[in-house]
Amino acid sequence: VRDDPLDSPARVNIAGNSFVGTGRAFLEMYPRYYQTFWDWISIKKFIGSDQFVMTETCRRYKAYCHPFFPGRFKTWFAMSGAISGQRFTNNFRIVSPKYLFLDEPPSDLPEVPTLRKVSYCKGEITVKGAHEDSC
Repeated sequence: VRDDPLDSPARVNIAGNSFVGTGRAFLEMYPRYYQTFWDWISIKKFIGSDQFVMTETCRRYKAYCHPFFPGRFKTWFAMSGAISGQRFTNNFRIVSPKYLFLDEPPSDLPEVPTLRKVSYCKGEITVKGAHEDSC
């Protein structure tokens, strides 16, 4: 977890080797990640990096994330040390107080196009059948 202010134009709070969990946990997280990704696409928000999407996904869906702060910033590979029991083991059990979650997930989000082709045509986002032309 980083401690970028909320008004930072390139705010990242979840970064690096931060993904761990059971198979079921991944299957429950991925639809929320892609929902967040599609929500931003549908409002033409510049994404730039998957870390921004993961940060926002965790912010929206706190039941599916457990961000931890190893005690200082830029502690690369801290999670691997915590999981292996070599370092940061006490911090690993605590959700970072540096991370700001929403109280409730957003509602009324656009439906994620499944088995469809998403493209950008003449300044607009288009969603077509898998075998239709993009423009």
